[in-house]
Amino acid sequence: MRFRTYVEALTWLESHVDYELVAPNRREIPTLQPIVDTLAMLAEPQHDYPTIHVTGTNGKGTTTTLIAALLVATGLRVGTFTSPDLHAVNERIAVNSEPIDDEEFIALLQRLADARKGDPAVLAMLAMAQKDADKLPQAEKTLRQAMEFSESPGLWEQLGDVLLLQRRRVDAADAYARAAEHPAHQASAAFKAARCYYLQDKYALAMKYIDRAAEAAPTPEVQDLRKQIEDARFGPPAGAAPSPLGLA
Repeated sequence: MRFRTYVEALTWLESHVDYELVAPNRREIPTLQPIVDTLAMLAEPQHDYPTIHVTGTNGKGTTTTLIAALLVATGLRVGTFTSPDLHAVNERIAVNSEPIDDEEFIALLQRLADARKGDPAVLAMLAMAQKDADKLPQAEKTLRQAMEFSESPGLWEQLGDVLLLQRRRVDAADAYARAAEHPAHQASAAFKAARCYYLQDKYALAMKYIDRAAEAAPTPEVQDLRKQIEDARFGPPAGAAPSPLGLA
């Protein structure tokens, strides 16, 4: 599934349960597990930057706006997520107080949709492996057996996710690189490959794959990682701002 328009991306997003509008019943209490599973498929991006989590009953949006403005004034590049929105859902995600545009919104949701369309049996195995590290080898075995019958790029990307959870970054990077050869997985798999190579100090390879990710989906996340790779490879330019800070 490829989103061609903003409306298509928004329709996909709104097809999910919205617990802001629908209260959960007692039989299906919501958990964070679906979010945990999705973040694992995206190579744990929440660990890439420090975060301030603003909680409370009233004033969260105002407090977040003030904190963001103060941090931007110091030269930081600051991302914020707030809800609800006033006019469009894009307003919930902002960089330096400017909401992301429609193209960035579409690209972000495409990455989420790509991460969610893995094989259900494998995703279930991965979910169990996240709770019990001893199940990771079985998850890897299940994937490799499936790959004997199919060279699906989605399987390569899922294999990379399992290998990454085992902290096997070299093998994970190679698997992501294989997945990135397919246009449908270029955005997410190339980004993951770039991150793995970056963490191995293989900056030339990291730059190759972050450029490919940028071609498919030039999101702020991709641009931030590209800057980190450039700074590590060539050194930060004089007077450059520190690494980005996220607010949630």
